[in-house]
Amino acid sequence: MWTLPRKRRTRRPPRKGFVLLMALMLIALAALVLTGLARYSLTLAAESERQREDMQLRWGAISVSRALLHRTDQLFLHNEQLATEQGEKIAELFPLEETVRLGGVDFRVILDDENRKLNVNRVIRAAAQRSHARHSHARRGRRTP
Repeated sequence: MWTLPRKRRTRRPPRKGFVLLMALMLIALAALVLTGLARYSLTLAAESERQREDMQLRWGAISVSRALLHRTDQLFLHNEQLATEQGEKIAELFPLEETVRLGGVDFRVILDDENRKLNVNRVIRAAAQRSHARHSHARRGRRTP
């Protein structure tokens, strides 16, 4: 009997390039996702650090004010007694300035008598000193705030 010739199936070469291309695409996609996640976590870390600093400043200010405000009369009286003992004018004692360090943060505390008059000469002297310091630093090539 007569039979039709069979078509020979030719084998297709395996698609090795397709698997490699898909693996590379998945790696690139994973890199993009991880980059976005890293950026997001850095943003969160910076925000939490800023909030920690703000909270430390708030609690430091509250702590300093609670520690000093109820004792201001005592501090003023003590300084007045020291001034009279040393023969100084009481007006020259004010304002009382002190720097307090709490948790690595410096707080500048200024206590002043609200009822005393402003010493214009002291203000002019202080402004002149700041101006002189600014100009001397500028001549040296440094800038001051």
